[in-house]
Amino acid sequence: MQKSQFHAAKRTDCLRSGSGHFAFVFCLVAVIIVGLVAGYLFESDKLPSSGEDNVAVTSGAHEIDAESKVTRARWADLLIHRFPLNQADVSDGIEAPALAILDSGKIALAWATTVSPTEREVMLVTSEDRGHSFSTATSVVTTGIHTSISKMRGRTVERKLRTLPHLAAHGETLILCWVDAGENRESVVMKFSESVGPVVSFSDAVSVHQSTDARPTFTSLSVGDDGTVACSWLDNRNKVQQPFAAVRRPKQTQFEPEKMVYAGPGGKGICPCCPTTAFVMDGDALVAFRANEGGYRDMWTAVLPQHDAQFQAPVPLVEPTWEFAGCPHDGPAVAKTSRGIHVAWMDAHTGTERVYVGQNESSQPPTVIGETWVNSESQIAISQGHPQLETHEDILYLVWDQNLPVGVQGLETSDVDSAADLKLTAAAASKVPGAMDPERSKQEHRVGTDGVGSHNVGVTGGRAIYVAMSTDGGGTFSSATAVSPRAGYFQSRPRIRISQDGKIVVAWMELSEQGKSVVVASLPTQAFVETDLRTREGRSFQSSH
Repeated sequence: MQKSQFHAAKRTDCLRSGSGHFAFVFCLVAVIIVGLVAGYLFESDKLPSSGEDNVAVTSGAHEIDAESKVTRARWADLLIHRFPLNQADVSDGIEAPALAILDSGKIALAWATTVSPTEREVMLVTSEDRGHSFSTATSVVTTGIHTSISKMRGRTVERKLRTLPHLAAHGETLILCWVDAGENRESVVMKFSESVGPVVSFSDAVSVHQSTDARPTFTSLSVGDDGTVACSWLDNRNKVQQPFAAVRRPKQTQFEPEKMVYAGPGGKGICPCCPTTAFVMDGDALVAFRANEGGYRDMWTAVLPQHDAQFQAPVPLVEPTWEFAGCPHDGPAVAKTSRGIHVAWMDAHTGTERVYVGQNESSQPPTVIGETWVNSESQIAISQGHPQLETHEDILYLVWDQNLPVGVQGLETSDVDSAADLKLTAAAASKVPGAMDPERSKQEHRVGTDGVGSHNVGVTGGRAIYVAMSTDGGGTFSSATAVSPRAGYFQSRPRIRISQDGKIVVAWMELSEQGKSVVVASLPTQAFVETDLRTREGRSFQSSH
């Protein structure tokens, strides 16, 4: 058992109408019984009207579909919107949606899409009615696509650098960051713009960094309660990937000169393809990143105090744990509660990709998220990744993506309630693709891959977005609940935000044989709490690392 080594920081159908040939009286009795059972199980849920069931409405910019009855019963007032992407976006496994909620409750969702071989756009939609409807998708940024050319093992490698949009909100100000191709697509620049007021109208973009030699990738954005903005990224201006960050103070229009977070051991950089995460806390800026210390790909953090010129020496979150000769394309998430700073990350030191959450100033090992499903003949663990954290009223919320077990392949959505509730047979559970055994890990996660790794639609039942919450500062988490699982669909790269009045909004990328979409779902926190109390039966996740 290993102890955390956190540094101190200032304190994230009806009856299937089957047609049946049953007598009318029998049907009537059955309906009454079903109604009584449903009323008992969901007596405090406000269920949508049956007229919404199995509805699919396509409206130019996006598709709205009503989810299954089972999902609706678990998630009262669940609202789902899908925004189809272009065919050119299908192969990308790194881009993620950007999500923010203004103080007024307005939801903003953005994403990047390829519109030609040399051009991308950042699309934006907003909702003024708590996620019931969204505006038509509008292009707010147009940028060329920069192609990076490098030599690797004697061969020329070309990579089209990504746009990686981020959104944040401060009061009624909406902040947008993205990676721009610069003039003539000859360089890349991290750009910053903001929109103030009820009508979305972004200001002229400014550069986050001052150096023209900067090469920002794997970026992040954070805004503090006081309006301090921090951006972090990986930068190969020194011919290796090193974390950098820049800060814009309240009432300032420009960013301070960027600062290197950590040069890496011997100045050789860190894990080269995992996103960084910036987080603002009381004017200080914290950056979390995946290091590469002697081959160990563990999470570290470094702090830039508000009045200091340089970052303090970085500190590992755990003792050397995951020795891995590759890059998993999976970065950390950071949030704060009254108990301190919380960091979530993926780690596969056990041979399986699992999500962990740790706390600062704690000698306890990180909490491992999820359960190992056990039956009489087999024991398996489900592959997880891309965690994100958010807080509301001092409750810590966690979302991540997780592959559905083999046993759900071919099932309809209504059959896939929550993977944690499924009972798998020994035959179905004998192997779950995606678990990383040491002999094949190098092939599944290589530097420079698209980040999809071993998670492959059609190999398992699919992949879904899960959510759990912690009321004790991350020490234990509630049972995992799938937001909107769909057999055969690959959901990944989730984002979560919570409005001031407790509306949970989750966005993710979704891939299937029909194409790729950006998906956004919204539900009240109270619905999640009530759902969890009914389903978890006292279970919580707490395990040694």
